[in-house]
Amino acid sequence: MIHIRPAVSADEEYLYQLYCSTRKSEIEAFCWDEDQERAFLSMQWAAQTRSYAAQFPLAEHSIVMYGETKAGRTIVDRGEQAFVLVDISLLPDFQNRGIGTLLLRELQIESCSCSKRLCLSVLSASRAVRLYERLGFRTAVDDGYRIAMEWAGAV
Repeated sequence: MIHIRPAVSADEEYLYQLYCSTRKSEIEAFCWDEDQERAFLSMQWAAQTRSYAAQFPLAEHSIVMYGETKAGRTIVDRGEQAFVLVDISLLPDFQNRGIGTLLLRELQIESCSCSKRLCLSVLSASRAVRLYERLGFRTAVDDGYRIAMEWAGAV
């Protein structure tokens, strides 16, 4: 039921809406009007897109599918030294259903089969930190804002 497929240019609007959904609670705290929210999110989306492209030009961009429904995305860079989970995002309706855990475990199995570490970076305040810790990721660097985490164990 859960599978991934390559992201294509026709997915751009969906990916932007997914991005906006991940920032919803943060943006609501600013009490901005719709135009301000739209301008901010558009600027941030463009910056993130450029940053990911510059830092991880060979990363695989995928759409997470729940049956025939788009549920999220992953961006994975399968580097020579390590795999980097650049981004994993799920729409709110698909969160807390085990989908993220399934995707992460599959990536752990793949990285293990290639004898490579699996790395990621997450905001310190993110609820996802608990998920990553539960799946065996360990903190490599914590600057108080972002946590760099690594997994290097057997599944």
